[in-house]
Amino acid sequence: MLLAQMLNRFLKHDALILIDHRGIQYRCGKGDFQTAPIIRLKTGWLAIKLLLNPEVAAGEGYRSGELVFERGSLRSVMALFFRELELGYVTPLDRIIDFARFVARSLHQANMPVFARRRIAHHYDLNPTLYRAMLGPTLEYSCAFFGEDAAPATAGVDWYLQSTPANLDSAQRRKERHIAGKLYLRPGMKVLDIGCGWGSMALHLAKEFDVEVTGITLSRQQLEICKQRAEEAGLQNRVKFELRDYRSVEDKFDRIVSVGMFEHVGTPFYRKFFKILADCLTPTGVALVHTIGRIDGPGATNAWIRKRIFPGGYIPALSEILTASERSGLLTADVEVLRLHYAFTLRSWFENFAAVRNQAVAEMGEQFVRMWEFYLAASEMSFVYGKFVNFQIQFCKHRSALPITRDYMSTRTLGG
Repeated sequence: MLLAQMLNRFLKHDALILIDHRGIQYRCGKGDFQTAPIIRLKTGWLAIKLLLNPEVAAGEGYRSGELVFERGSLRSVMALFFRELELGYVTPLDRIIDFARFVARSLHQANMPVFARRRIAHHYDLNPTLYRAMLGPTLEYSCAFFGEDAAPATAGVDWYLQSTPANLDSAQRRKERHIAGKLYLRPGMKVLDIGCGWGSMALHLAKEFDVEVTGITLSRQQLEICKQRAEEAGLQNRVKFELRDYRSVEDKFDRIVSVGMFEHVGTPFYRKFFKILADCLTPTGVALVHTIGRIDGPGATNAWIRKRIFPGGYIPALSEILTASERSGLLTADVEVLRLHYAFTLRSWFENFAAVRNQAVAEMGEQFVRMWEFYLAASEMSFVYGKFVNFQIQFCKHRSALPITRDYMSTRTLGG
């Protein structure tokens, strides 16, 4: 079987047992086959698709139920494959597909306003019950910021896989304070939150720092929940939310924050995004962009993720971000790289989602639930073994807009 032969070449340190649609068993890789994962393919056609385009076929096969794990969990099998991918096994066909995707990425990321609204609706205008259950009370759909209680300084990947998840809610609150410290806020300032999600960051800044916040989103579901949360918190006079594209903003702001939105901008619009930031900031303004980033240079979006989860989405390299921002007139004031924080976050989301799986199946169907599980597990392992981290990049218009040392960040974080 050609697929089994490919897996034998791919698996350098791990073992798995593959059972094809006829019930024939193949031992692939190296290691202990007594405990190795057992994967069953229910159709012969899936084996061909996995051979030709595993990036898409694996997700589609799991979603449809044609790909079944008879021993081993989804997360453990994902860990196995991402661990092996880290070793750099690439076939000539993989190189051809990667090159083609890279060439076509500008077309895939053509996020003009009309397309941007549709693509945001595809992911964010789902049943809000799903997000409430998965994200928890903070309703924050971005990387949390965990403290040393989550991962000791000497912790490695093996430790992570065996560890118990730290408290997600406190980590999300810590992320809010961490970002607020970098914004260097003063009472009465005007703040723009681009891609405000369900309003958590905007509400935090307004409540804790006595600033006026405008949050913008392209999701109608998010907008409704944002307005409801502002009223419940009694902050409707200090926070306003709008259904608006960032490209239509013309007002001036003292501070601009964007958390988990830059992944939806698309490379053709990077210069436009930073030009908007520069134009909308006051002369002493400061901006903070929090985004997933890739550590191996420019690339292309995983084809299955682009098809099923984030159409138009792209994880940028730091070089792509800074090249675009430099041409806008903004000064890069600070860069922080968060490692493993999103892995902890995604694991918590996966477990929260698993706790309501039966309800999710009843409301959204088995195929959706399996798709969502695959998305969360694959995303988690891309931060454990893959090339993804999180960037927090601080920009300002003038070099004197901020103190000359980073001490103010920790002071504001602790007090925020």
